[in-house]
Amino acid sequence: MAVPRGWFGGFMEDAQSGVPMFLNFNPGKIHPRGDRLPNGGAVIGVVAGDELPGAGSPPKWLRSPRDWLSDDVRAARPSPTPVIAPMEFPREAGVPNAAMVAYDVPAYSPQEQQQHCVRIAWEFEKKLFGAHLFYVRGDPKGPLYERAFLETIRSIRPLAK
Repeated sequence: MAVPRGWFGGFMEDAQSGVPMFLNFNPGKIHPRGDRLPNGGAVIGVVAGDELPGAGSPPKWLRSPRDWLSDDVRAARPSPTPVIAPMEFPREAGVPNAAMVAYDVPAYSPQEQQQHCVRIAWEFEKKLFGAHLFYVRGDPKGPLYERAFLETIRSIRPLAK
């Protein structure tokens, strides 16, 4: 997987979730509070289905990329309910089945920051993987973040055996 050009440090690990992260800001200089991103901040995270918290193997509901995204949408409860769309990967990625969804994350209190979320789930060698992009809702650089996200995820290639 390629690191998005201009994003901080390339690869970090979120201490709470263990999810690999790409940041477009330097966390050593900017300290976001909880789930708040700094102005102009965006985060990309990637996770394997069998690495979900508490899972030695993927949960039974996790049967396809569409199932995974449906569960994410159900948990987030965005309004209106977004459409989950199929997604194409380059043939050399070896990804036969992928889906994508985007929605605004509702704020449940006045202090919370409204964020936009784009999620992708895909199958590779009969295993499921997922990725997400979060940025502040309405950020004028949103299309740039989404392009970097799609390029990053589509850059995935299997390791030579």
